Amino acid sequence: MTNGLPTRRGVAPTRIVPTWLLWIALVLVVVGIVVWAGYVRWPTYSGFGGGIVETKTTTTTPGNKTVEVTEQTQPARKVWDWLALVGIGSALTLGGWIITRKQRERDEAVAIERAQDEALAAYLDQMSNLVVDHKLGYAHEDSAEGPVHKLIAWLQTTPAWPGPGENHNEDSDRKEQDRLLKVAQARTIAILLGLDSEHKRRPLKLVYELGLIKKDGTNNGALIELKNAGLDHAKLSELSLPTANLSRADLRGADLRRANLKEADLTGANFLPYDERDPERWSLHNLAAIKDLSKENFRPRKLRPGNRRFRITLRDGRLTTTELAITNLGEAILAGAHLRNAYLCGADLCDTDLSGADLRGADLRQVRNLIQGQVDVAVGDKTTKLTEDKDLHRPETWSKNVNEQLGILEERIEPI
Repeated sequence: MTNGLPTRRGVAPTRIVPTWLLWIALVLVVVGIVVWAGYVRWPTYSGFGGGIVETKTTTTTPGNKTVEVTEQTQPARKVWDWLALVGIGSALTLGGWIITRKQRERDEAVAIERAQDEALAAYLDQMSNLVVDHKLGYAHEDSAEGPVHKLIAWLQTTPAWPGPGENHNEDSDRKEQDRLLKVAQARTIAILLGLDSEHKRRPLKLVYELGLIKKDGTNNGALIELKNAGLDHAKLSELSLPTANLSRADLRGADLRRANLKEADLTGANFLPYDERDPERWSLHNLAAIKDLSKENFRPRKLRPGNRRFRITLRDGRLTTTELAITNLGEAILAGAHLRNAYLCGADLCDTDLSGADLRGADLRQVRNLIQGQVDVAVGDKTTKLTEDKDLHRPETWSKNVNEQLGILEERIEPI
């Protein structure tokens, strides 16, 4: 089993223009030049354009010599002539080459998938070693159900689970625990940065079940931090992470449909769109240089001549040159979540549960599918950025303090 991280794949179904398509275009250009030269420029020399062919027949008799000249008209080459000459053979050759290339691409995809699975299995082994053998998190665990039991309960469903391991002494030094937590955090961030969008959910669910990213009752923090941990364009739909600490997490373009993030700490989280052609666009460390997000155009940048990252994307049944990956929070549960200073511009909030969500300082300009009913049940203030129009306006309750707003909301909305 390898411990090396696989190559991170891009946003599906976006892909670079296939090389075989470029070769076909090149062949067509060359054929066009040859046809032009043969029919227009030098038809006599090439024989493409037809002409007169002279046939000489010499008959010799005793004392006499007779020469007969016969002229025949040669017609220009037709399409069927070319098909008979090179069309069928070229088509068979090209078809075989395309099939071979497709098979090679499938083999490469299988190899990448295998590398992803091996890297994930290695990460699970490393984390289980930290928890089982080194008692990771025991010095920070107050409940009787330690992280070892949580690890066993969650990982026994996987085929590669090696067993509970030996039971070592549960007492560990606080300093040693802090070192182990840093190791766990480094390994988790490394695996999240290396895995593709389809495989990120398992490491994230693992550290959550181990209690490493759950909010602590004393400082509202977590044992490890996942800010800028490579969760952009991750497939996290229907994932249950209530009370998780994902503050300042990079969730650009993530699929969070029907995810349960009830009472989660999403302070300063980045829910902006993800641009596959420009991955650093709208990242947290680049947002400091942007004074006003309302002036940003949350659309792909125009393609320029010589752009080597030209991409073709199939989305919603249509073929486009490129497309932004929009953060999808449709039907997600964000009730009671802390979204202070979160970046939600361009996110899809269709049927998102914002009951009691703290939106103070959050930027909701240019959000999609946000309705007044969702805004009315959330907590906000004058720092909440909202695009107001005839269908959307600030609730009157946002002029009150947080405790007063929560009291009003408790009377208005039913417990979830």
